[in-house]
Amino acid sequence: MLGRFEATDALTLIIDDDSFVDLSFVQLIASARLYAQDRGKTISLARPATGGLRRVLDRAGFLTNAPPDAVRFWLHEEQAQ
Repeated sequence: MLGRFEATDALTLIIDDDSFVDLSFVQLIASARLYAQDRGKTISLARPATGGLRRVLDRAGFLTNAPPDAVRFWLHEEQAQ
């Protein structure tokens, strides 16, 4: 991702429903969001988190009382469900 950020100001991630996702992946994406924000760049998901990604987010508490920008990023919604 760092290499791609050097070439562009915006990244869009495509995460399939059946992708293997664990907590370290979610932490990597969260860190990438901070990195992008600090450098005036953006990272986004092509579609709302579903499947394994959504399950990891729920289990890890990333969506519990999440700030609006996190809800928009992960779920493409204004409020957490």
